[in-house]
Amino acid sequence: MKNILVFILLLFFPLADLNSQGCCLVGAPRVGVLDYGILTKNSLLINAGYEFYRATKFYSGKEQVVSSLMPVEDKKIHNIYIDLSYAPLNRLTLNMSTNYTQKTRKITPDIVQKSYGIGDLTILGKFSIIAPNIISQREFTIGLGWKIPIGNSSFRLDGVKLSIDMQPTIGSNDKIVWFYFYQAFMPKSFDFFISGTLKLNGTNSDGYKLGREFLLNTGFHLKFKNYLFLTARGRLRYYGSDIYAGSLIPNTGGQWFFVSPEIIYLSENANLRLYLDYPIYLNVKGTQLVPDYAIGFSLGYNLKLK
Repeated sequence: MKNILVFILLLFFPLADLNSQGCCLVGAPRVGVLDYGILTKNSLLINAGYEFYRATKFYSGKEQVVSSLMPVEDKKIHNIYIDLSYAPLNRLTLNMSTNYTQKTRKITPDIVQKSYGIGDLTILGKFSIIAPNIISQREFTIGLGWKIPIGNSSFRLDGVKLSIDMQPTIGSNDKIVWFYFYQAFMPKSFDFFISGTLKLNGTNSDGYKLGREFLLNTGFHLKFKNYLFLTARGRLRYYGSDIYAGSLIPNTGGQWFFVSPEIIYLSENANLRLYLDYPIYLNVKGTQLVPDYAIGFSLGYNLKLK
């Protein structure tokens, strides 16, 4: 029973914050990231977490540049999120997630913009084609979902509406298509996973549409003790150019790759995660502000309802 619980906890990580960062901060790796599997029947998993992003560098293509046209000196994003997941059947898991975000953009030492508020509600249903068990130690799961805006997409500072990358939510209804594959090698202390997420973004009330996103996420877990695990992960992300009023928006879209080491602590019913995301490859369209790093932690608790 203990091995099954560890197996399920490793499969399940918090729902990623699916709020895109908009035109002027690209590449946050947890955008569109869904890298966990299903739960056992009648299980309820509650996750809460915090993420911090910082961006201070501009890139044009693959090169870092100094841009006088985009004088942002520093941008910070704080995200607090909560995820609820329930498995009514052995092969079916339903997920719901939302977040609270605060964004700060320093343009000059004397000019600082700030926004805050609830982001979006993300709903995802997952069905396991190959269900995990101790014998096969394998899972293949597919999922469909929606991101529904429930927050403010017209945040104003001193009466002036801020740019779209500073809004708590973009304000569009988006579709999510997802898959997940996992292979363990028990009793060896090693397992492998890969997931892919396609996000089809809708158009908001202002006529703005984020580019399509595809993220490929792969890595492995190493077990050091019964309660301590290390994850080595890589994230490859493609983000198409944004569209407004039928025209492509310059300085949006690109491809990038992040490395993401992670430490996981497991107890009988709880898990604690600490992670870092760091970009090692960036290739953006035009000139864009890119993240220096992202750090975060989460705490999850698993309940058996019946």
